[in-house]
Amino acid sequence: YNVIIKDFLQFDLEEDIPQEFRGGEIKFIGNIPYNITSGILFKLLGSKVKIKSCVMMIQKEVAERLVAKVNTKQYGILAVQFQAIANVKQLFNVPPTAFFPKPDVVSSVIRITFGDNEIKVRNISVFKEFVRSAFSKRRKTLKNSLKDFFEKYELNINDYQFDFTRRAESLTIKEFADFSNILTDKIKLS
Repeated sequence: YNVIIKDFLQFDLEEDIPQEFRGGEIKFIGNIPYNITSGILFKLLGSKVKIKSCVMMIQKEVAERLVAKVNTKQYGILAVQFQAIANVKQLFNVPPTAFFPKPDVVSSVIRITFGDNEIKVRNISVFKEFVRSAFSKRRKTLKNSLKDFFEKYELNINDYQFDFTRRAESLTIKEFADFSNILTDKIKLS
């Protein structure tokens, strides 16, 4: 094993991992500072370097958003984007009494295993933009929240056989992936 200890937000995954390790199984382990959890998660999500798995301690509320199920309050961008490309498990909670000084929040240890699911996303950039757009106006119907997305790519929302009166939190991850795959075929990417 080779261990690299660095500030993850300053660490360039594409450049700073020695070439000889890039073909192996890269694992990320950390007790994540709560104020930069989102930055770390989205960096992992956007990495072009193949990361096999992550084990992290994060704030319980963020862990619950990562593992959230469809039609729940926590279900959103984090859940859909991560669960589409990874298997995410909330392993156990850690009470504030385990730390000194005691934080005001409960922590959770999670494991993310990338590529360990059956969902197929053909273009991750289109998928991520589509998911962000769908949740951009959470209380609105998909017809309203996806309006700018469809206009940007000069697509007619009426050309698609889909119930756009639904809200984003009612779509399963498979529905997000399948519809983004259909849109990927229609979008002229430069």
